[in-house]
Amino acid sequence: MDDRTDSRRFRDAGLIRRFSVLLIRLGRVIDALITFAVLYFTVRWFGEAWRMSLAGIGLLFVLIFQVITSLSRTYRSRRVVRLRHHLLSLFVSWNMSAAIVISSIVILNGADPLLGRIVVVWLAVSLAIVAAWNVGVRIFLRYARYYGFDARRVGFVGANEMAAKLEKVFEKYPWAGMNVVGVFDDRVATHERVLAYPASKVAGSSSDLIELARRGAVDIVYITLPMAAEKRIKGFVDTFAETTASIYYCPSVYSFDLMNTRSDDVFGQPVISVIESPFTGNSRVLKRLEDWVLLLLLGPFVAVLATAIAIAICATSHGPVLFRQSRHGLDGRKFLICKFRTMYVDQCSEAFSQVRRNDLRVTPLGRILRATSLDELPQFFNVLMGDMSIVGPRPHPDTMNEDLRKQIYRYMIRHKVRPGITGLAQVSGFRGETDTNDKMEKRIACDLEYIRNWSIWLDMTILFRTVMAIRGKHVY
Repeated sequence: MDDRTDSRRFRDAGLIRRFSVLLIRLGRVIDALITFAVLYFTVRWFGEAWRMSLAGIGLLFVLIFQVITSLSRTYRSRRVVRLRHHLLSLFVSWNMSAAIVISSIVILNGADPLLGRIVVVWLAVSLAIVAAWNVGVRIFLRYARYYGFDARRVGFVGANEMAAKLEKVFEKYPWAGMNVVGVFDDRVATHERVLAYPASKVAGSSSDLIELARRGAVDIVYITLPMAAEKRIKGFVDTFAETTASIYYCPSVYSFDLMNTRSDDVFGQPVISVIESPFTGNSRVLKRLEDWVLLLLLGPFVAVLATAIAIAICATSHGPVLFRQSRHGLDGRKFLICKFRTMYVDQCSEAFSQVRRNDLRVTPLGRILRATSLDELPQFFNVLMGDMSIVGPRPHPDTMNEDLRKQIYRYMIRHKVRPGITGLAQVSGFRGETDTNDKMEKRIACDLEYIRNWSIWLDMTILFRTVMAIRGKHVY
């Protein structure tokens, strides 16, 4: 056996693959060491002596950061996570940890300008270095997979839409190192039977894939047969169990228009969710932490602006500053939503009626507040109380809920998450008056799209678009 063959065997064996779990844990340790090192040099740069109290601050930050990144799964196999998603998760987790640590320092030590400057510089510089290190690691792994290291050879059983979809995904993201050896199927296309996957691209029969797996030429086998083929699936699982390949079954359940699908088990019985909230387990904690961080960052500005608006309302019209109305929130539970009063007192009512152009019920100041959505500022208090989130589907009045749940398909799914101050529908042009069912159906479609595709990145995008589109059309 020549050196070239030995080299290929070395790459195929996957040195990185064998130590993948250790490398992920090592990444955590390296990020922690970078954080402590930057803290030390920052302290020295400010001309201060190293103290145990500073080491305690560093240790507190690292511990909190490790907990948050564990909840958000920031540190996991880089093979299945895009770089921007990893960096966004790192950035969000870092800032959440920083907010907690800074708040703790202020509570325990009070205002210390020098310590404050040290902490701010330390956190900013260490975040930049940690992010750069993670980018470097990702680039290294991409090149390693390009040259054959840490790559996986993948085969599919079942020439159908599922196999075609996964194959396109692996081709689109070559950095994942998932090299497809082919799609295999025993079925033959005829006039009566049309395969979703082109017959000309079928690499062979299932026996051919089994032989490749036995020779160690395939690392992962995806069985993409329909659920009706239960006996064939069991047979393939038993057969491939005699090889060293990893076996995954991909059930064809996507025709059900899944809402946040995930797998689970009930006393050992595997189940797949068809309709589920995206905020379960770690995601629920992460979403709530996101709200708290945004409250800490935006709270002072919102408080000042809300105070000015409250004074202006008192000065321009008679009546209370706030208007409260019953709305349905998470899981359909009722809560009282807070808004700045924008109507004359004798026109305020629990009975719902959409505000239209030149509506005489609205005060002059109220028109400005409604047009700019500043009347929604008191809902930050609803976020604080846990009734709402900053980003999510807008809550509708109770009477509207009762009407629309009977008219619009899957309308009530929007109550699987906390309602929001702003949402995807509002930044997509469906804010304000919805005078036709078609407009309302498009608004609900945006809400369901948000629930289906939620991520921290999507929330940040919606917030940015909210600021850019603060003056909306059809808002009266």
